[in-house]
Amino acid sequence: MDSSAPRERNERRRQAAGIERQQDVQIPVRDGNYLLADVFRPAGDGRHPVIVRLGVYGRAFDCGAVVDESSAQASEEREDAWHTKKVHSSTDVAKDIIPPNELYENMVSANVFDWVPRGYVCLRVDARGVGKTPGVIDPLSAEEAHDYCDVIAWAAEQPWSNGRVGVYGGSYNAITGWNVAGMAPPALKALIAFAGDTDLYREFAHPGGLAMVGFIDQWVTGNVKAVQGWPDPEVVDILQKVLNHPFDDPAHYGPHGSVVCSVDRGSLRVPFLTSVCLGAPIHGRGGAEAFATVDVPGKELLVVDANYWPFMYHDCLEQQMRFFDRHLKGDESVPAAPPVRVVQRTGGGAHLWLSDTQWPLSDTTYNDFFLDASTTVSGTPVMSRQPPTTSGLVAYSAEAKAGVSPQSAVFETPPLADDLELAGPVSAILWVSASATDMDVYTLLRVLDPAGREVSYAVRPLADGCPLSHGCLKVSHRATDPALSTPYRPWHTHREQDYSPLKPDEIVSIHVEMTLATARVPKGHRLQLLVEAFSSESSATWRAYGGIASPGTGTKEHSETLGGRPYEHAYHIGVENRIHTGPDHPSKLIIPTIPRQ
Repeated sequence: MDSSAPRERNERRRQAAGIERQQDVQIPVRDGNYLLADVFRPAGDGRHPVIVRLGVYGRAFDCGAVVDESSAQASEEREDAWHTKKVHSSTDVAKDIIPPNELYENMVSANVFDWVPRGYVCLRVDARGVGKTPGVIDPLSAEEAHDYCDVIAWAAEQPWSNGRVGVYGGSYNAITGWNVAGMAPPALKALIAFAGDTDLYREFAHPGGLAMVGFIDQWVTGNVKAVQGWPDPEVVDILQKVLNHPFDDPAHYGPHGSVVCSVDRGSLRVPFLTSVCLGAPIHGRGGAEAFATVDVPGKELLVVDANYWPFMYHDCLEQQMRFFDRHLKGDESVPAAPPVRVVQRTGGGAHLWLSDTQWPLSDTTYNDFFLDASTTVSGTPVMSRQPPTTSGLVAYSAEAKAGVSPQSAVFETPPLADDLELAGPVSAILWVSASATDMDVYTLLRVLDPAGREVSYAVRPLADGCPLSHGCLKVSHRATDPALSTPYRPWHTHREQDYSPLKPDEIVSIHVEMTLATARVPKGHRLQLLVEAFSSESSATWRAYGGIASPGTGTKEHSETLGGRPYEHAYHIGVENRIHTGPDHPSKLIIPTIPRQ
């Protein structure tokens, strides 16, 4: 087989599309070092807006670093195969037959063949330590964000640039986009951050106060180290830093955090297009928080399925192009999309689009579904719109084993008398106690059809057992900030000074933040709320995310885990947890509903 053939075919494709490629360009950074980049630009002379992404996933086609002739050839072969398959069509996306890596040229980056023919330069930059770029890999660090500022300034000054730079990326590349946008480099004029996080304590490191041990371990090992092309790349141990700092502190998780850095949303000045993922185990919060709290003109929010890949690269691509055309090309004739567009899931893989000017949506109301342990139907405690008049409790074991469903407190509504149209943040106020000094509380909201079967609300892929919403909270982290909380969305402080262990058998109220949800639930169906001591549904939520990642298991050197989260024997082994209901302990689920669309 001629090893040069894939390379030659790829070059002919670029030439036919009017794309010129320049590889291994050195970009100087402020301390005298440099980063390596590939530049893809329209052929010929001219100045164009620049789309930048800086990251750790490498510049090879699909994913990975190019460090020698062998890895370069493998990259060319993957690119050639991607073009040859020709499966990225509207019909294929609708049928959900495309794996995520057949949608992108380079992982969670802008596709060159989408953007360069439209008149953009695409700049893919390796962070320090990635591939042949010198240095130590330090993902999500303040140094990475400062390097990004240097890259943006360099890109604005090049002869092929019109001086206007946009940052584009998904997932990790969206997080780094938020971080650099918060530093306000002058040439940055717009940001597309698809499915990323803005508060890395609450959304990446310690959601609910519970460390994401398994996921972080898997991400660093499988998504960062494994793609570098070297046997033992030097990568900062993010997980150990996360475990060393269990409380939220700006010094550790703020804009210049020593663990990972989060954008100061108050410093954002550029228009942004962002998205959040419904029901996803990650990337389901930050964009919505930014849209609701940042006052900049031109902001746009997309609320999409947990498996965001087809939405990023297909369903919402035209909206992204119009967004950059307005803000990077200055084309005011391009019509803006509605500020908010939402995938309304109707069950069984079906969905429709809603549009609005705000998030949460206009005319949203919040309905209480009270838990009632004193009343059961077929042995299951009920959940209804009427507050119970009698006290009750459900007790369950906090002990669990991997691969075995845990005991749980389960509450179900009667069959709904009318259709339920919901969209927005879900939460649960629970009155709890335990025989130990702490509790891990995992909540899970499902929909059951009239036959008692769970209805999946995943869109792509149609995953079995995909819950409507889920959440978690370490009870000793229950303190909230009243200035930042709302009746339907708590904001937990997670500060060390607010840490509050339980007294054995002490009853306290907690407000559990759950993932955003949209759904049309037909009458005759039932809502089911599960409360558990560890998440039995982690595999289902990761399948709904798209099947390309997993929660992982963590490693013994870091922590003992179950389902990818900490499992501390002191308040699990031999411990009883309880949910209290009744007039003195009004536990309830809070559902955001909207008028029938």
